[in-house]
Amino acid sequence: MKPIPVGVSVEARDDFTVKVSFQDGTVRSVDVKPMIKKGGVFASISTLPIFEEQLCVLNGTVAWGSDPETCIDLDPCVIYEEGTPE
Repeated sequence: MKPIPVGVSVEARDDFTVKVSFQDGTVRSVDVKPMIKKGGVFASISTLPIFEEQLCVLNGTVAWGSDPETCIDLDPCVIYEEGTPE
């Protein structure tokens, strides 16, 4: 079984992508626009100021919001495996 990758830092970009650095030195970017377009919970981060201001690393992955129970977060395995290498 592969270990779950651990995100250690994130950077928001003006095009609604996120640069994620992992504990092993791997860096990936992920485009969040398709998720925002689908709506649902991601609709709350559809403005650039909120997208940038609420972005953080929480529980080892990309998240928006600081409460582990109510935050919006992304699967670190998906980001690691499917994100664009930097």
